[in-house]
Amino acid sequence: MKILIFSFTLTLIVFLFSSCRSESEEKYFSSLVAIHTCDTISVTYNNQIKAIFESKCLECHTAGAVAGCDLDSYEHSTSYIQSTQPISRLYDYVKNNDHQGVILDTCSLKQLAKWMLNPAP
Repeated sequence: MKILIFSFTLTLIVFLFSSCRSESEEKYFSSLVAIHTCDTISVTYNNQIKAIFESKCLECHTAGAVAGCDLDSYEHSTSYIQSTQPISRLYDYVKNNDHQGVILDTCSLKQLAKWMLNPAP
């Protein structure tokens, strides 16, 4: 019986020490919020859209590879969006994640939609 109690106590102690975190609650929860936060209020080309285009679009949409749809600069991107308004084909192509294997997460789609409604700055 003493062996059983000793084993249980030892297991409990090991479990308690192995589950401790060295970071504060504030730091832990703020890092979780930062991961799941999607800024759709102040969307700009340089802060969000350029990175989306570079990672998902520029493999094909640069240097005239797709006629009329270069997304390699702010000027080219806004020119394409304005030429296809009021409903931009760009958003339509990517919103269902079925455009040439391009898959955008929900945050990127929201940011793209927000920026396309008012592509400045």
